[in-house]
Amino acid sequence: MKRTEIKKAGRVASRILAELGSVIKEGITGIDINNFTEDFVSRYYPDFNLSSRGYNGFPASLCVSVNEGIIHGIPSKRIIKNGDLVKVDIVVDHQGWFADTAMTYMVGNVSLEAKKLVKTTRSALYEAIEAAKQGNTTGDLGYIIQNCVRKRGFSVIKEFGGHGIGKEMHMEPFIPNFGKRGEGSKLIEGMIVAIETMVFAGKSDIEIADDGWTVKSKDNSLTAHFEHTVLITKNKPVIITN
Repeated sequence: MKRTEIKKAGRVASRILAELGSVIKEGITGIDINNFTEDFVSRYYPDFNLSSRGYNGFPASLCVSVNEGIIHGIPSKRIIKNGDLVKVDIVVDHQGWFADTAMTYMVGNVSLEAKKLVKTTRSALYEAIEAAKQGNTTGDLGYIIQNCVRKRGFSVIKEFGGHGIGKEMHMEPFIPNFGKRGEGSKLIEGMIVAIETMVFAGKSDIEIADDGWTVKSKDNSLTAHFEHTVLITKNKPVIITN
């Protein structure tokens, strides 16, 4: 039951992000993205829930963070412009089982640095996923992410990271974007985790925006964010949000 319901939630979350690929463009707002997503789920997936609304008081159905905003962005009236990086983080649950995923969208003609940042952040996620198997540790994943990011001249977030997921949105273990091999919690067959890479073009110092939620780069540098929910097995990891 656990795998079946989470996989269903994961497929819907993935479908939403795919649909948003044709929605997120110059001239729309975060509120538009939020409203489209609510309408899409209500129309096609009425038995599924957008889990972010109300979580610890969060006021929207998904997170939309633009440019310097990296996570937890409240969808706002800010108009998305050519060259922006838009990060959407979404959690879907089905019959009490949660799946979590995030993507960075490049709007129009983005800079070469932005393209490199997005490519690096995505690559770091998939390199970590490859190592997400029984016997490895959260420190192994953090080391892989940090190494991938640093050698390309970027920096990782320290205060936030990935997490276990299942009957709750956030569970143990915590999965940092940095670490040492062999340290941290052991990954166990059957464990489900949300691995997320959060990367800064500049320094890794953060601050909370005036809305009380959005985490942003303190130096206002560009940021990128990718995430997948992954099932740990003895051998090859299974991406739930594909």
